[in-house]
Parts: sequence; C-alpha cells; structure tokens
Amino acid sequence: MTLLSNRPDTYRHEARHGLHYKTCCVIFEKSEICLDAFRSFCENVLEDREFIELIERRGSELQQKFIHRAQILRTNQNLLPQDISNLAVELGALTYQHAYFVDPRMCEAVASYGDTGITKIVGLVNKTAASIIPHHHTLALKGYGDRKSQSMFKNAELFQKALLVKKVDYKRNRFFNSE
Repeated sequence: MTLLSNRPDTYRHEARHGLHYKTCCVIFEKSEICLDAFRSFCENVLEDREFIELIERRGSELQQKFIHRAQILRTNQNLLPQDISNLAVELGALTYQHAYFVDPRMCEAVASYGDTGITKIVGLVNKTAASIIPHHHTLALKGYGDRKSQSMFKNAELFQKALLVKKVDYKRNRFFNSE
C-alpha cells in the first residue's frame, strides 16, 4: 500500500466494497430466503461456466475450495437452511466475486458512492482514462462515481444487489428494471 491508499477516504471506499460483500452474505444467512438464494446461486454462479472455468484456471486455492464446498452442498438431498447459513461467508464471497465478474462497473459505482479526497480524485482520473482506453479491463474504472448505476443499486432488491445472474444473460438496465 502507498501512503495515499492509507487515507481514511480510501478505507471508506474499501468498506463500501465490504458492505456490498456483506449484502451477498446476508441472503444466505436469513433462514426465510436462504433456500431461494442458494437455488439462484447454483443456477447463476455455479452454472456460469465462464466464471467457474476462470476460478479453475486462475483462482486461488481458497476460491477453488469454496467452489468445491458449494458443489457438495448442492448435492445434499435434505438441504436445510442451517446447512446454507453455515457456509454464508463462503457463498457470499463467491457471490461477490461473481458480481464483480458480471458487472465490475456496477461494483465500483457502489463502492465509489460518496468518495471524497484523494480517492475521489483518483477515481475521476481513472474514469477519464477508462473512457479513452478501449479495453474490457477498464469497465470497473468507468464505474467510479457513476450516478445512474448508484441509483439503480440503491433502488434494487436484495437479490439484484447480489447480481445473481449469469454474465451472458446480464444487461444492466434490464436487470435493474431501469429500461
């Protein structure tokens, strides 16, 4: 970390990423919705071949372990809410990573809400650079301060905030019902 990244405004930005991750965990913690959340997770994360292949090729050992545990849980014929909530942190981590895979721009828009100081300046510089560099890796950078995406996220349902959708089926405006 640089001296600039140790500033409180940078911590707040990263904490908003953490809150988004926590949102992805909550759907697996609440007994009244966790079975639906897990079904949706299986359908949209575990069956998103591009994401799973990316984890298999380049993911960490921990990510691969989380995928393996989720796949084992999926085969449980007598699945109980407690089985899912016991893995809420792991399922939430995979869900958040998948959300970033599906729409990095939305995830950065969420994290940049209310950015101040050097973090805001760096975000604006990154957003400007992303607008002139035609490359898919710059999608996240385009999300900094994206007010439309921030508004869509704010008004979204819990499952929408977790971005439980396969990447090939995702269209931001349609998914967040803003078309």
